[in-house]
Amino acid sequence: MIRARELVGKSYGEANALTGLEFDLRDHNTDHHKIQDLAQAETYIGIAEAFLPKYNPAASESHTQRFSRFRNLSDYVSSRFNNFKHTKTSAALAAAGMISAATFGALTKDLGVELPDIVMDASAQSPDDTNDGTYKITPLTTNINGKANYPHISGDKAAWIYEEQGSIQTSNKAQILNLTTNQLITEFSVSVDGDTIDIYNDNLVLATGFTDKDIWLTNTSTSNWESKKIADDDLLAGNPSTDGEYIVWSSGDDESDYISIRSIDGSFSSDIDIGAGEELNPKVNNDMLVWVHKDFPSYKNSINIQDLNNYSSYYKEISSDCDEGTNPQIYGNKVIYKCDSTHSIRVYDIYQGKTVDNLDLDSNKHSFYENNIVWTNSLKDSINILNIETEAEIRIPGTCENLDIWENKVVWSDGKDIYLAEFSFDDKSIENPELIKLAEKYAPTYLFSTEEKYFPTDPYADDYDVTNNADKWLFEEFPKDQVVYYAITDYSSEKSTEHPEGFKVLQYWNYYVYNNWGSDDHMYDWEVIHKWIDNKNNEVYKTSASMHLWDNIYDENINRFFVEEGGHGLSKDVFMIDGIKIQFNGVDKILDVNTYDLRPLDKLDMYDEKDFPGELGKFPTKQKRYLDPNNIIGKFELPKLTEIDIKNSPDLRAKNSKGDVTGITIIPGVAYRQLVEDIPNSIYIFQDERIIILDDTNITVEIYGTEKEQFTLEMKILEDNSERFGVINGTINKGDTKIYDFSDLTQSYTNTNTTNDTKPNSTNDIKPKNNLLNTQWQTPVIAAIGGGIAAAIGLTAYRKKQQSK
Repeated sequence: MIRARELVGKSYGEANALTGLEFDLRDHNTDHHKIQDLAQAETYIGIAEAFLPKYNPAASESHTQRFSRFRNLSDYVSSRFNNFKHTKTSAALAAAGMISAATFGALTKDLGVELPDIVMDASAQSPDDTNDGTYKITPLTTNINGKANYPHISGDKAAWIYEEQGSIQTSNKAQILNLTTNQLITEFSVSVDGDTIDIYNDNLVLATGFTDKDIWLTNTSTSNWESKKIADDDLLAGNPSTDGEYIVWSSGDDESDYISIRSIDGSFSSDIDIGAGEELNPKVNNDMLVWVHKDFPSYKNSINIQDLNNYSSYYKEISSDCDEGTNPQIYGNKVIYKCDSTHSIRVYDIYQGKTVDNLDLDSNKHSFYENNIVWTNSLKDSINILNIETEAEIRIPGTCENLDIWENKVVWSDGKDIYLAEFSFDDKSIENPELIKLAEKYAPTYLFSTEEKYFPTDPYADDYDVTNNADKWLFEEFPKDQVVYYAITDYSSEKSTEHPEGFKVLQYWNYYVYNNWGSDDHMYDWEVIHKWIDNKNNEVYKTSASMHLWDNIYDENINRFFVEEGGHGLSKDVFMIDGIKIQFNGVDKILDVNTYDLRPLDKLDMYDEKDFPGELGKFPTKQKRYLDPNNIIGKFELPKLTEIDIKNSPDLRAKNSKGDVTGITIIPGVAYRQLVEDIPNSIYIFQDERIIILDDTNITVEIYGTEKEQFTLEMKILEDNSERFGVINGTINKGDTKIYDFSDLTQSYTNTNTTNDTKPNSTNDIKPKNNLLNTQWQTPVIAAIGGGIAAAIGLTAYRKKQQSK
């Protein structure tokens, strides 16, 4: 056996060759590291003796002796890397560059029974105390005769390229692992020169072949893995990327002449070539493309973005004169990239149109998801995760060649095997996947009327300026992303006989750029659905839906809602409340969880709220019905509400005590009549010849005869949780005007025998028509609660939209 002092100054690769450990202990990523002193050399010899039977025959060494040897090894590594304890041995050894994590995994499998207090399974590692969160590592591969690299992750699937030892380049495979079922599938042959795959949910895109590369798309959700060739033009194609709607890649004679763009459904195809240089490293997310242009002859790099939903507009250069400018990543409204040799990362905000941060991260490779950046440093000896909003950071020791991130999962390769780390920061912003599934399970379905002009969307879909959203929508200049925002408020501490484990409230918020309901026209229209869920059985036992100035409450789970035309109030049927119909003219469009984006409402907190008050005078996340829905919704009475209905053709209008008018009026000196809606919170509904007035019952009714005819005038008033109903039948001549107040009409609803222009015989309160069972009405308080009474659990993952047809 070689002596320890003979190894001092040699690399680990040289030491492996001298000891015969080339295939037992070899780690290509640390072979070049030097053995710096005798202590390191003796540690290495200890590893060699433990692994080589010819130096350590099983018959000549007991488990106790092995235990002692590795205890000494652990002591040494712990003293050198003081962030580690004995229970961190595997991470310490990997970080020391002495042994790969995969090799140590095999060792612990052999000796783990003897070393319970020293060796800890890699799948249960925890970070040191300097981290701002926790993580759990799971090895995804244990390759003995090959190596895996270029990992990608999306949803419940991870993909990478596998190269069998000694194989030729054309026999490499793209492998996919289902993280839920642990099923590993080998797919197409791919070339070995670089990152030639990407995955988004069920869509795997890859560049195949070696000299002439083709782009293939495979749907992994189908039983037979349906595949189709996207590009076959005898050119080189590489670096593919997909967001589930588009596929982009570098294409041309040398893989970098231009960027090719194809929609997955085949409806769109284009290429981008700025000219005088190369187009490199494209990435696509949420219909936005980012790539690098390397200029000739300056060899300077620029970072560029292109909105694929507005392809007629010119691309935008977001950074120029970069020395490197490689590996741009995009997610949502942010782009991250390197621009110089310092390895720092710049953060560009698409909505603000400027660089908002310059992070000194010493990044060699990086990836990006929402507000979390993952990177490995120039030494490739750790995996680092940074939340750019909270500045919380997690460091995972280990060799890293390439990596990717999705939600709270990171995958990376050490050059031989693939590893998965599930992480969570100490704050509450990292969501519970089970809560996300719950939000998706109970996400509502929305039914829209035929004349509806506005639909739920992202207030910042185009830029930070929300004041022009309505104008842009009107002129078809606003992105028509269909979005529903959600939040979860936890009431686990409020236990009762009915809910022994407490409950939670799911919230689903809709933003409309404009509300055009009668006189109640305004921007910043927000509507919300709340669902109360028992923590024990995860079932909904109560639902509320916003309707103008109140919330309708149903003692059951309601999942389908009619959306009032123009006003966007929500009802389980076509009634506003107790027989008063909403404005709705037949179902024209249906949105469900498969056709809209489900996004966390607390993500809007990153924007400046002062120019975005919301309908009730406060930004949604500052409203009481968001902060403490259980103690706000259902505690207040219905406002005054009046409905006036005319049968046959007389013109109908209403006037309040201030002289404001809503209805059909005659303009003095003009031959025609026009609609006026001046009474606050009122609407005239043409198809029904009906007026609804909120919060004002001092109403006088006028009817104007357009011809001689009989008419029926009905009036309903809801006030103080009681309902009064009046009706009068009469005759009117053309050009005549008749004026009534409620006292002229009031009668028992059951008394249908009326004479022309006669008053009813009774003024008793009467029962409502079409009374809705299990329905209450309440008005939310407009002022916000000071301080959160019940903290809303922020959820950070959202579903990728599927465009409705």
